[in-house]
Amino acid sequence: KLETNARIPRLDEVLSRFKEHNFFIEIKIEKFGSKEIKLTEDVAEMIIDNDMKERVVLISFEKQVLKYIHDHYDDMITGLDFESPEDVQYALETDVALPYHGLVDDVFEQISMKQIIPWTVDSQEIAKHLKEIGCKGIITNVGERMIGLME
Repeated sequence: KLETNARIPRLDEVLSRFKEHNFFIEIKIEKFGSKEIKLTEDVAEMIIDNDMKERVVLISFEKQVLKYIHDHYDDMITGLDFESPEDVQYALETDVALPYHGLVDDVFEQISMKQIIPWTVDSQEIAKHLKEIGCKGIITNVGERMIGLME
C-alpha cells in the first residue's frame, strides 16, 4: 500500500536497484519530434549506464521510436506493440513481438520465430491458450490472477 506522500522512484533508481530483474519499458508518445527523441535517448542512456541492455526490452507502438533506437543503439532489445495484421512486417524487424491478444491466432505463424508476448490478457482461459500455442509470456493487469500460469 502506497503512502499518500510516497515518492515515486525515477527510472534510473529502479534500474540500479533491481539489476537482477528483467524489464519491459514502454515509450508512449503521440508524435516523434525533438522532445520525444530526447526522451528516447535519455531512456536508452539510463539502460546503458546501469548495464541493463540484456535485461531491458524497449517497446512502443510507435515505429519511429523503434527505428531511432535501432539506428542509434543497435544492440538494444526492442519490441513492437501492435494491434493490426498490417504491422506484422514491422514486428519482424524487432526482437520481441507484442501483439494484441485477439490477433495472435491470426498472425502466429508469421511471427513464430520471435518471442511473442501478447497484451492485455486478463483471462486465465486466454492465457492458457496463448501458452499452449507457444507464447513466451503475457502482459496483464491482473498479475496475481496469472501467477503460475505461464511457468
